[in-house]
Amino acid sequence: MREVKGLTLQQNKNLQRAIFQGYLDDYEENPRKWRHSFVGTFLTKYPKRVKTLDVLTDILGHTPEWQDFDDVLVSDFMHEYGQTHSANTNKVIFAELRSVLNSCVTGEMKQLKFPRALYRREEPSQAVYLDEIETDLIRTDFVPRTDIDRYIKKIFMIESFTGARSSDSRMLTVDNCDFRTDTISYVSQKTKQLVTLPVHEHLMEYLKDPVSLPNMCTSVFEDGIRRICRRCGIDQRVALYRRGEQQSGPKWKFVTSHTARRSFATNLYLRGVDPAVIAQFMGHASPDTTIRRYIIGRRRVKNTDMRFFKEPGLVAESILNP
Repeated sequence: MREVKGLTLQQNKNLQRAIFQGYLDDYEENPRKWRHSFVGTFLTKYPKRVKTLDVLTDILGHTPEWQDFDDVLVSDFMHEYGQTHSANTNKVIFAELRSVLNSCVTGEMKQLKFPRALYRREEPSQAVYLDEIETDLIRTDFVPRTDIDRYIKKIFMIESFTGARSSDSRMLTVDNCDFRTDTISYVSQKTKQLVTLPVHEHLMEYLKDPVSLPNMCTSVFEDGIRRICRRCGIDQRVALYRRGEQQSGPKWKFVTSHTARRSFATNLYLRGVDPAVIAQFMGHASPDTTIRRYIIGRRRVKNTDMRFFKEPGLVAESILNP
């Protein structure tokens, strides 16, 4: 791991890709000046979003600075980034860039119309989840041959059994468990909320596994879990609307780093667990987020539920006896 003097160990870890790309080369010379630069302001707020800087650098031919930003650059960035990402991802990225540009206090930036341009509406997007049988296939049938596959399986199973984000799953150990109450607790790194939920019967074998590769990037993890799903025969044909178009293919092809978390929420929901309880287990402030973004499957509607709308024969009776 490359280190930059003046940064904490955690900051060095969070900024590894940015350090490798050279965005902190002049940090040690004048840390205060670096923090007030566009790159410093952006990375301080979004240390993991190095790709945004990469796209801007490719467009400009040099590292972006405040004075580089005009409506043409913003338009070019939106075009370049928008071609390879979904509308929902673009909405998040554009909002982050807008937030950083709005925070400029140096007076070096030109008057822009970008705030309106950088707003994007959310569009429908579908994703897959693994049902309990498919999740169990990975647990029982896949035998890792390398530490990389072993680690990917470990984190994916922890996510599937706890609903924790990947960043939290990588930090969980047996020490997070309370054996008096059979619960596991942790503070979410993203939201800083305390999360407590029951310990799944198969969770402990993965919490006890000492294999650790915490700096694995998302792309390596996702390539690995798709390979694992493919080997386990999770190849049912599915059709999804993603990135503004209809796509189809084997299910493993659409598995991502968020699939385990979605699977946790959906499988609990299909078992009849209240979405408010699922939201609590996942560290969501509101069940709205859980329902809108994580619960994919739908419960089968019972005949007794349909009686809310009409009693059997009610339509026929109204026709015969107007």
